[in-house]
Formats: sequence, structure tokens, C-alpha cells
Amino acid sequence: MKAKLEFELPEEQEEFKMATTAGEAYAALIELDTWLRARVKWASEDQPEEATKSYQECRDHLNFLLQEHGVVIF
Repeated sequence: MKAKLEFELPEEQEEFKMATTAGEAYAALIELDTWLRARVKWASEDQPEEATKSYQECRDHLNFLLQEHGVVIF
């Protein structure tokens, strides 16, 4: 099976840009989630507990938004 996306340029330039950079955006989301996870899982002793909670809250919200938009990052 094959799928093709076609765009009327320049009218659909914004849609074209979103489609062609989706892979990079996906990779950035994975990196952000991984970074947040590391800040929670391997928190240093001098990291305030409030900071750890904030990182976890951000990660939870990121994953909520991804789920709401039907995006599965792993």
C-alpha cells in the first residue's frame, strides 16, 4: 500500500511545512519526554522536591496533550 500527500503550492505552504517537519517534531517530543523523565527518575539530592514534582507535572501534561491528539510517542 502507498499513500501520497499532495499540496497546492504556494497556497498550502503552511500545511506542506507541517507535513514535512512532522518527523522532527515527533523526535523533539520524544526528547522532551525523555528529558523530563530523567529529571524525575534521577533527581539529584540537591534538587528541591518541588522541582521534581514540577517536572513530573509537566511530563504528565505533555502526555495528556499527546493522548488528546491521538499521538503515541512510544
